[in-house]
Amino acid sequence: QCVERELLAQAYKTAKLESFSYTNEQLEDYFNENENQFSTVDFRIETFGQAAATEETEEITAEQAKDMADAFIAAVTDEQSFADAAMERSKESLEEGETATDDSLSKDVSYSSVAQLDSNVADWAFGDDVKVGDKTVIASKDGTIFYAVYMLRTKERNETKTVDVRHILVSVSDMEDEEAKAEGKQKAEDLLAQWKDEGGTEEGFAELAKVNSGDSGSASNGGLYEGIQPGEMAVNFNDWCFDASRKPGDTGIVETNYGYHVMYYVQQNEQATWQAKVEDTMRQNDYNAFYETAKENYEVKTHWLGLYLRNEPI
Repeated sequence: QCVERELLAQAYKTAKLESFSYTNEQLEDYFNENENQFSTVDFRIETFGQAAATEETEEITAEQAKDMADAFIAAVTDEQSFADAAMERSKESLEEGETATDDSLSKDVSYSSVAQLDSNVADWAFGDDVKVGDKTVIASKDGTIFYAVYMLRTKERNETKTVDVRHILVSVSDMEDEEAKAEGKQKAEDLLAQWKDEGGTEEGFAELAKVNSGDSGSASNGGLYEGIQPGEMAVNFNDWCFDASRKPGDTGIVETNYGYHVMYYVQQNEQATWQAKVEDTMRQNDYNAFYETAKENYEVKTHWLGLYLRNEPI
């Protein structure tokens, strides 16, 4: 009975969320009022911080960290010089046998994700006055860390259209196991061949997904994911979906950390990614307001087992 109630409540929540609808003008207005929340930027960043002395290294004071950041940014003339300098710093900290990597690029990042690093950096990157090619050193709020930053793309909203795809996941428990990988890939290829032999229709693909997909989140729905936004899915999955040459009816096999995905491209939607993000936020806000109002009409008590029950017999 408890499970039944929970499922009914979840179904009602979903239906209620989907009942809210908004015009393009409303989406535009909400975006303009909350621009930083839905915009993204690209920049390069290197971190210089104070550090206590160890057996292998000397102490670095905040003043020294700032001097290092200033010297770094002073030598930067363009993006490539920043990337080269970042690579050199990476090499200096390598242990024997390790390979240097340039981790300075922050691409398509939101205000909130940058603010998790440091709000001062986020405020600069999303400022109205910053321009492509600008470079600076930004101090953390406590003054112990200094960030050398180079702007590549100022804030803008993502106009990429969302897409709908179906997939059949052939799960591979260990993608480091070459034998298991080979078996998973072969099964994916067999499923794709079976689908083609059985007529190659979208409906046929959906039926195969229901029976064969290891993705519990989409199998019952014929492997369908609607309104996918860039960056939502695993990298290879995402890249396949948003390939500029992709067209309805395309199929393929994609490898991710989960295994192999037999892909079926349904369509590109009219809604842009920024619109989808705004709509999701507005729906959640409206649902939360509805929930708080509805909650006032129900007495809620804490059961001794820790379950939240309405004040009525089960």
